[in-house]
Amino acid sequence: MSTQLFYFSGTGNSLQMARDIALNLDNTELVSIPSVSAEFIDIKADTVGFLFPVYAWGVPRIIMDFVSRLKFKGDEYVFAIVTCGGQPAGTLPQLAGLLKGRGVELKAGFAVLQPSNYILWNEAPPEEKQVTMFVQKEERLPGILDVIRGRKTMPLEQGSALANFILGLIYKLSLKGFPTGDKSFWVDSERCNNCGQCVRLCPRANISLVDGRLQWCGNCEMCLSCIQWCPREAIQYKKKTIGRKRYHHPGVKISDLWKRD
Repeated sequence: MSTQLFYFSGTGNSLQMARDIALNLDNTELVSIPSVSAEFIDIKADTVGFLFPVYAWGVPRIIMDFVSRLKFKGDEYVFAIVTCGGQPAGTLPQLAGLLKGRGVELKAGFAVLQPSNYILWNEAPPEEKQVTMFVQKEERLPGILDVIRGRKTMPLEQGSALANFILGLIYKLSLKGFPTGDKSFWVDSERCNNCGQCVRLCPRANISLVDGRLQWCGNCEMCLSCIQWCPREAIQYKKKTIGRKRYHHPGVKISDLWKRD
């Protein structure tokens, strides 16, 4: 039996989850979605997993684009794990609908709480809280792996019907503004040393370095990884992120998330 795990991760939570799953399954391939997002892919594995964060209580644009490029055999066992700082709302049912359009059924979907990285609302949680959440994730792993190994069909984890409806409306409104949300990024020129880390990191290849100045190109995923990973904390969003503590998963390095063509 072969497994392919397709992951998207801005600050490392979903990448670490993908690594944890891969470590406990045989014959497993990890595939970074940003690295193959422009390709059409024929699925050849027996088991397929999607691992990504919840964005604005829904599926990130990059995942929707990616799923539209997949060609399935039709007999795969398909599961998903989403990471979130709060509740997943209707993210997994939304993914199930996208996959149904590609001719496959999402057999199981899990939502795993991890430290929030949405710095526009709040800074990184205290380290002790982060550790608690990492421990809770480890406690969930055996049950998730049991479902995957047994190729079981399970209800998708989601919020209440009312929460899904209300948060689903917010998701639809938010998603429209994401691509051009990068207009509000700015760079502290006294801190930026033109290292280019953010250029290599951006999952949409939406950042360029021109004549010593960073430019965003209007196709933003709003993953905020450029802010979170900047080694000199030179990138800001309006005035919201000034002085706020950054977050990225302690088990992940920035080079692990570089977009590779």
